[in-house]
Amino acid sequence: MKKTVRILVIAAACLCMAFPALAAERFNGNVNLLVGSKIMDNDWDPADEQVGFGLMLDMAGNHWPVHLVADILVASGDARGVYQAYSPNPMKMEVDTEELHLGIRKYLAVSEAITPYAGLGLAAIRANMSLEDNGLRFSDDDVAYGWWGGLGVKFKAVDDLSLGVDLRYSKAEATLAGRDMEIGGFRAGIFMGLGW
Repeated sequence: MKKTVRILVIAAACLCMAFPALAAERFNGNVNLLVGSKIMDNDWDPADEQVGFGLMLDMAGNHWPVHLVADILVASGDARGVYQAYSPNPMKMEVDTEELHLGIRKYLAVSEAITPYAGLGLAAIRANMSLEDNGLRFSDDDVAYGWWGGLGVKFKAVDDLSLGVDLRYSKAEATLAGRDMEIGGFRAGIFMGLGW
């Protein structure tokens, strides 16, 4: 997960450096860094509550009704507890997910300072699960495709800098260790970024 977070930070820095060039063209958009949490289905108990990070990017022509979205989200959680499918003994469980959300986002300007939004689209989600018990380790991963939908609001702070709150839900089912498991979930986070 550390490698993924590093990639997100580098991507955000590159996009911020491109900000003046994008603003000069006939496009508008937003680049935001997101931090928050993800709650997965009970299949993942006790590691169903996770810490999450992300990069939110959207862009549109100046007269387009919606923005095109490409968001990258990661989450990770670990816990020690009983995982009924494999063993009655307490085991350490680690779960990591990486999500790519593509779709559209509609901004509804309430005032110059407050802008609510709603978005939806397709999701590609990769999940990695590992279990450890008495020095023995088992891991498996899979990629699944599904959908996402979300709501949020951004608040203009100063000039092009915005702060905001993002809520979203994603759904996709993957096969891990021979079981069909839900790898999406509910996300809540706060973000900060630039708009042009």
